[in-house]
Amino acid sequence: METVPPRRDFQVVVNEEEQYALWPEVREVPAGWRPTGYSGPREACQAHVDELWQDMRPLSLRRAMAARAQAEAAGLPGSAQRAGHLDQHAAPGGDR
Repeated sequence: METVPPRRDFQVVVNEEEQYALWPEVREVPAGWRPTGYSGPREACQAHVDELWQDMRPLSLRRAMAARAQAEAAGLPGSAQRAGHLDQHAAPGGDR
């Protein structure tokens, strides 16, 4: 007679950077993470995370990139340098 292993439920947790993870429901959620309220079998939790987490970039990076794009669109001085791009037209003669 084959024994069926006990079902282990997981919960979906998220951190301040909006990065998701699966965590065993029976374990305390680690510092820096909070439950999302979704739990169930591993496969269901993974499918839920796959639905939610479309952009893998951390929240701080997404915000910085959005601010940089706004600055560049507004033509703010120095926005190209802050974006990590060389502005070759800033120096006399066009070359550095």
